[in-house]
Amino acid sequence: MGKIHSMDVFGEVLKAYSKGDRSKFYFKDSSGELSERSLKRYFRKTNQLSRLEYRLINLSYGDILDVGCGTGNYIPLLAKHGQVLRIDISQNVIDVAKMNGCKTCVVADIFNSHERKFDTITCFENNLGIGETIEKTSELLRKLSSLLKK
Repeated sequence: MGKIHSMDVFGEVLKAYSKGDRSKFYFKDSSGELSERSLKRYFRKTNQLSRLEYRLINLSYGDILDVGCGTGNYIPLLAKHGQVLRIDISQNVIDVAKMNGCKTCVVADIFNSHERKFDTITCFENNLGIGETIEKTSELLRKLSSLLKK
């Protein structure tokens, strides 16, 4: 990723879904094959999260950076573990998170921001994929590591 895309298809789809549009959504893999994906997982309530998600949240503490905060379904639980800065590269996704009660989400690109240090950094779902390539994912991991307190 590295820059804010002018075409925020995923953000637009999530915003439409949050407003009641239940059209089918498809991902295209690198071979060009389409697969239908349900968007309702991005709108789960905290009691619908998996045991692994709960475990990861319970390991969080202190100053927390939630990278790719998405629609905000992790936000209530993360907030119980510390002070959370929630970021996403998509203004549409931030709009949805704010509609879901998160007032402190901000549009930000992890590659080009943040000097503040954090005790915990979360990247739920497929957010390590924001690197898009092996090289960019390595850069992402170095960036995240540089933002962790010692």
